[in-house]
Amino acid sequence: MILDPIILSGPHVGHREIECAAEAAGTGWNSRASEYVLRLQQVMAGHARQRHALAVSSGRAAMHLALLGLRVGVDDEVLIPEIAPPYIAAAILHVGARPVFCDVDPETLCISPGSVENRVTRRSRCMVAAHLYGQMCDTEALSALARKHNIPLVEYATGGFGANWKGRPAGSVGIFSIFSFEGYNPVVAGGGAVLLGSNKQYMERAAMFAAPPNQESVLLGFDYGMSNLQASVGCAQMERLDEIIAKKLEIFDWYKSRLEGIDAVALQAELPECRNSRLMTVLHLKDPAIEREAFVKQLREARIMAAEVQRPLSSMAAFEKGENPSAYGAGQRALLLPCGYNRTVEEVEYICETIKRLVSGKKQQKPVELSGWLKFKSDTLELIAKIKQEGLDIPFEHKGRQYALRALLGKDALKPQMLSFLTLMREQNKDALLSDLGSTEESTKRIMARYETQARDFLLFLIVEGDTIWGHIGLERFDFKERNCKVEALMMREDAPQGLAAEANLKLHDWARDEMQMTRLYTHVVGSNKKSRILGSFLGYKVVNSISLYKDTVPAGSLYRPMYIMGKDQHDETFVLAVKDL
Repeated sequence: MILDPIILSGPHVGHREIECAAEAAGTGWNSRASEYVLRLQQVMAGHARQRHALAVSSGRAAMHLALLGLRVGVDDEVLIPEIAPPYIAAAILHVGARPVFCDVDPETLCISPGSVENRVTRRSRCMVAAHLYGQMCDTEALSALARKHNIPLVEYATGGFGANWKGRPAGSVGIFSIFSFEGYNPVVAGGGAVLLGSNKQYMERAAMFAAPPNQESVLLGFDYGMSNLQASVGCAQMERLDEIIAKKLEIFDWYKSRLEGIDAVALQAELPECRNSRLMTVLHLKDPAIEREAFVKQLREARIMAAEVQRPLSSMAAFEKGENPSAYGAGQRALLLPCGYNRTVEEVEYICETIKRLVSGKKQQKPVELSGWLKFKSDTLELIAKIKQEGLDIPFEHKGRQYALRALLGKDALKPQMLSFLTLMREQNKDALLSDLGSTEESTKRIMARYETQARDFLLFLIVEGDTIWGHIGLERFDFKERNCKVEALMMREDAPQGLAAEANLKLHDWARDEMQMTRLYTHVVGSNKKSRILGSFLGYKVVNSISLYKDTVPAGSLYRPMYIMGKDQHDETFVLAVKDL
């Protein structure tokens, strides 16, 4: 069985993000250097129903600025939850204050209002509510405490993206709220964060500290600004927020339907007052006989990249251990299951079946069986590995002569005679390449070293007649979910028999359909390579996209790169994408 690690999380970046980033990189300078930054600030203020917004370089920077804006300083105390990003505690230390760790609700793992009430002192300067994994804190109770004790409430709202408490969205309650766009979060921008606020005076003070220092500065700021490039990706992600949250909820429902009735575990509860956006799927271990670290290790051995819920902040060496039983109890009995945007129902099925086996306590001789595209991927990769090890000939006839597609064995890929032939093919088929950097045995060796050891989904076939090699053609870049792959590396000797390339292609198409169960093939062709384009048309490929390229001079020669700034660079070449349904 071949199963790649099922990763814990991860963002979904599509064409829109790339489009916005390319526009920002191409035009977002000088007078336009803040266009996306301003747009993101406006979008986030509207999303969280806040009056003011400031885009900054990181979540830690936003937390630092919120504390400075509130004039939190030496000898002040800040009430924070035990389970929260560590940089919240770090920012408190950076302003000279002391973090006071509060316990969490055992079901939601969010800060407990009762624990906050018990830890308020005359030195309490503000409190931080950190929403977690799509679950909001009880902002209603925390707001009441803030008013009662005259202590400002700051929301670390990143974990509440898409959630609401009695209809009020995360980030709308605090005098400051923070949304971070670091890469491990559900909404990303390659870094950065947005600080939101309802009080103009506090926000203006925070903005002064965020600004870069200059000769006219009243105070020396920290230069905490977000880049326009980061903001461009953040804007595109926010356009797709509903789509992202909908997929997270769907993934959670897959887990819920498959783990119901398993007494040893329970998914994170959803409080009646809160719409949980399920940014992460949290599993609580109810059976005390199950040790969390060992359980996570077993899941990882099964290629499931689960992770422990963050340990209490006061367990860090920098602090004295807090007296917070729920954080040290429930917090250490919870773990996170893979729930990234690209997870599929087949992966969740495998994860849940593995969990059921582990909590049953029975030793299983056989691993959990894969289903759907996961099984198809495993079977296909095993087939490719077998062919690259044992070989395969696919015979065909052309003009009364016998030929074959002969799979190149991995062990033969780096043999001197083979490297010489492959280098010759690259040299004689320059019009199929996107550079004139030259074809050397050293560059060919680098390519074939990957074929031998790393390229699990790449098969190269030699087009042979007896012991004579006329050319080669390959299959690679398999999309196992959609059952398609790329036809690649069609190169022929200059003296190859006429029509042999077409016949070899047709035979490979039939084999890919019948033996590998592919339903669609695609290929890239250099636009000026008329011979290849005519061949593709004859074989039934239909052009679906054409990418404009420009010629870039580099020390060793020149190569073609995609154009992202239309009309600004000269159009020198095209790269044509064509597909064929089998």
